[in-house]
Amino acid sequence: MGRHLKGTPKRMPRKEALDTLRLLQEKYIDLLSYGQFTQEHEKEFRAQLREAFESLTAMVYGPPSLWQYSFLCKKCHKRYAEIGCTAEYGDDSSGSYYHSCCKVCYDQLKTEGKLIEGEVQL
Repeated sequence: MGRHLKGTPKRMPRKEALDTLRLLQEKYIDLLSYGQFTQEHEKEFRAQLREAFESLTAMVYGPPSLWQYSFLCKKCHKRYAEIGCTAEYGDDSSGSYYHSCCKVCYDQLKTEGKLIEGEVQL
């Protein structure tokens, strides 16, 4: 598997492939109209996508620990999001976002002063 014949393209690393699929999923959801987004078959499809990503993520990153969610950090997409590390962050130009993130991103946002403290509106 590690050998490549001359002229054979190298395989994309697994983490990079998973990230590319995540970007494709985000673009797909962004393109849906509100009417399409609320259709029952679209809801079912998005649920299947979530399950598929959880399975692929566990295959690539290993199973999450007890203090981690089964999905990756919404900021860096490099580590599992952790329980207790839900952050609202953003800036004046793009607004703020409420996401679960990993401890590294949570601490970084806090250090940089980009973490918006206070009660989160759901």
